[in-house]
Amino acid sequence: METQRILITGATGYVGGSVLTTILANPFLVKFPITALVRTQAQASTLSSLPMTPLFFKNLDDTDFLTEVASAHDIVIHTANGYHVPSAQAFIRGLAQRKWKTRREVHYIHNSGSSNFRDRPVSKAYIETKVFSDKDDVYVYEKMREKN
Repeated sequence: METQRILITGATGYVGGSVLTTILANPFLVKFPITALVRTQAQASTLSSLPMTPLFFKNLDDTDFLTEVASAHDIVIHTANGYHVPSAQAFIRGLAQRKWKTRREVHYIHNSGSSNFRDRPVSKAYIETKVFSDKDDVYVYEKMREKN
């Protein structure tokens, strides 16, 4: 089996850090080259003692860069922001390029959470008082929010 290259976002955050710790504790996965996207030197320093490569990027809006980086990886684990659609699309485009070039399977893991549904009073968007139920169709709700 050829070596799979892993790209992770949000590696210094709560969820991304937990995912990274789990990968590094797995004797099978730790063999794969791991790249973590970071925005600051402080984030890179946090990861410096780990068997991985920090890679600086501007932000999630730099979609051309994200596509390029994803095209050099087989697995993208996106834990940085669950509701940033352009970055998700960029990673998927990059993985499609990788699959076409290598003819191997690629994998995209996208973290989502309750922050996708929160009000955003600072940004003046999505102000509502919806109370969610376990029976709600979350996918339909997210699609509706995406249109607004």
